[in-house]
Amino acid sequence: MSSPIRGVHALYDPTLAKADVERLFGEQLRVGAEIVAECSNLLLRAFQSSEARLVDIVALGHFYRALVVAADGCLICLQSGAAEQALLHTRKAFEAGLQLQWLLRSDSDSRARRFYTWHLREERSWYLRAIPGSVEHEEHKKAWEAQGDAGPPLDPIENQSLVDEINNVLAKEDYREANALFDAAREAKSNKGRRPTDPLWFSVGDGAQPTLAALATSIGRRTDYRTTYRYLSYATHSSSLASSARIRDAVIRIEHVRIPRHFSTAFIFAFAEWLHRSLEICEMYRPGEGVAFATRLRDQWFKHIKAWYNVEMGESS
Repeated sequence: MSSPIRGVHALYDPTLAKADVERLFGEQLRVGAEIVAECSNLLLRAFQSSEARLVDIVALGHFYRALVVAADGCLICLQSGAAEQALLHTRKAFEAGLQLQWLLRSDSDSRARRFYTWHLREERSWYLRAIPGSVEHEEHKKAWEAQGDAGPPLDPIENQSLVDEINNVLAKEDYREANALFDAAREAKSNKGRRPTDPLWFSVGDGAQPTLAALATSIGRRTDYRTTYRYLSYATHSSSLASSARIRDAVIRIEHVRIPRHFSTAFIFAFAEWLHRSLEICEMYRPGEGVAFATRLRDQWFKHIKAWYNVEMGESS
């Protein structure tokens, strides 16, 4: 099958975008690939060194892995010249980094139990869609009816078995207290006439933070939240007209689908977040490697991570 793209496309030219980003940011791409490989190995070594407790599974297997996934996704986009698309992965890196940092800051075992409890309750809410009489079932049914459709078939017997399995875990001593906190928060919403949903995992219990902004403030990162997170939200919610179209002298210009303009923003914020958290993980789980990792970070990686370039694209015809 022949390619639908012939020559230079006015808006979508992947070949040109890839060539541009390799020409402008080849060294950053090389270093990014090196970091992804090195820190993936760190994740494996750190988990092998851990006691495989719940806090280790949540910290390493979930949040630190989420940072690896986000940075890898960011790099894949950047290698293709899709820098604006990479910003979505950068925001994931930022959110995962904040939560990992808060989790490990203090009371980590309790916070890990709250996260796991929240996770189980989230899974249960999906299964409850098939169970008549549950709030989730009624909401699911009404949502599909509003579209004039019965929705996908759900097996109440199989789903009830999954609900029972989760309820048995939540009833265990390790999770009973955390589960009660979420129940109380859900009931409080209902009593106020609000939709009875579970709150964010970090918003119940000792040291609870009502929002991600409050969480960032509690670990000394309010400025990061108000600047980095706010900027990355534009790409996530498609709310920045300047990224899509420009009006100059009565001429409307639609931006290319893939452009390198946002490369430095996506790369720096994703990989800097990841490396800072990686250093903490190394110091906590692989202390014998801490000095060597910090030296490599400082001498080999950060000079490329911190290199900021403004890219101005030529006018398209």
